[in-house]
Amino acid sequence: MGRAMVIIVFGLLIAMGYTFSSMHEQRSQMTQTSVTVANTASAKNLSLTGLQFGISKYNEDKNWSENSTENKQINNGTVEYSWKQGANPNSIIITSIATINGVTDTVVANVDPNPNAFPSPAAMAFYGKDSKLNGSGSFTIRGKDRKMDGTSPIGYGEDKPGIISSKEQNKTIDLVGGATTTGDPAGYVKDQNLNNNKFKDKVDKYLNIAQSYSGTGNMGTQANPQITKIEGSVTATGKKGAGVLIIPEGATFNANGSFEFKGQIIVRGTLEMTGSEVIYGSMIFSDNSNVQVKGQGKITGSPTIYYSSDAIDMVNDMDLGVNKATINSIYN
Repeated sequence: MGRAMVIIVFGLLIAMGYTFSSMHEQRSQMTQTSVTVANTASAKNLSLTGLQFGISKYNEDKNWSENSTENKQINNGTVEYSWKQGANPNSIIITSIATINGVTDTVVANVDPNPNAFPSPAAMAFYGKDSKLNGSGSFTIRGKDRKMDGTSPIGYGEDKPGIISSKEQNKTIDLVGGATTTGDPAGYVKDQNLNNNKFKDKVDKYLNIAQSYSGTGNMGTQANPQITKIEGSVTATGKKGAGVLIIPEGATFNANGSFEFKGQIIVRGTLEMTGSEVIYGSMIFSDNSNVQVKGQGKITGSPTIYYSSDAIDMVNDMDLGVNKATINSIYN
């Protein structure tokens, strides 16, 4: 009986030993699995953080070149990110690779880095299919990049066409007096890819937050640019402004004298220029398909419209209270 009991107890101890060993092994495996899961999740979070780093870097650093890799070390992980041009000229591809404790996660995203930015394809662009410019006098439209003080930048910015439209030149502008559009870069470029509806939606977004101008007040300064919309029929003689100036449907803006504006002028209503105005930035004519109107321009004076990447950058650096990036697609 005694030996039998000893054998039984000994057998139980062996069985319990196997059980304890199995439990320890399972616990060890569970711990390792938990660590792997945690590292995988951390690497995923870090790669997404790298994506945000990449978007910010692209928007803030004009000198960040394509396919140039940036690195950051965060806690016990590292992340590197780079960009290249996407198939759409408004999009880029950002690749972010994160590594934490030997676990690597890669994210590739198609991004519109600044969808709220106002486009600037030329010194003067016609997005609206029915928009038209009637011009006479000795005015100048130049796509060669200028600083906002009128000087030409060296090694900075990109020259643009003087005028760009989705239509043939003679259907967009009516020049009186034998004027021509020539230059280097090209004086006139036809581009059927100009998307008026997308541009209209962009402008609609900002009309609600624009400062109204009906002849008194200001239209922004270079130090404090703003979005301004014209109310009614307004004549501005010798005024200055900076930021974005929107002439909505039904409004008429007559700029004359030594009027000067730095930034972007968007015409849905009627713009008349009858003096020696100077514009640094760009001017865009856009239709509003909702109310069947078209932007119209009339130049009878001697204004000068310079494309200026400095002025456009100033506009796009304005705090508009909206997100500055849209992720179109993302995958591992």
